[in-house]
Amino acid sequence: MDGNILIRQLLFLPDYKSYYFTFSWRDGGGIKLPIQPRGLLKDDVDILFTTGGTGIGSRDITPDVIGPLLTMELPGIMDLVRLKYGENNPGALLSRSIAGTINKTLVFALPGSVNAVKEYTEEIVKILEHSIFMLYDISQH
Repeated sequence: MDGNILIRQLLFLPDYKSYYFTFSWRDGGGIKLPIQPRGLLKDDVDILFTTGGTGIGSRDITPDVIGPLLTMELPGIMDLVRLKYGENNPGALLSRSIAGTINKTLVFALPGSVNAVKEYTEEIVKILEHSIFMLYDISQH
């Protein structure tokens, strides 16, 4: 199963405009165009997921490309997942997955393995609604 298909199954989000990407690399040039603020995100996308390219290999450049585009980084959720699952799977601690915002779009760059996508998604789903409310200054109190 592909990580993007799994995200769609785990996070059925009918009220949000979401996009899912898996990147395969020849070089880093291909990743920038679809996610630049003038590209895909001009259409008021609520949530953007990418899978793959978050490790420490020479072709793992997703965080290096997406990071500079972030308006705000949200490290807590990714740190939680790394620590929670890294206890039983030390390889999870090598992930450079990132989360943040580009303007009013939540961005989650996840590892490429299906198991990692499942683990990250299970934690992300817990904060999605609150994150959207906060991003749009909607009080829940």
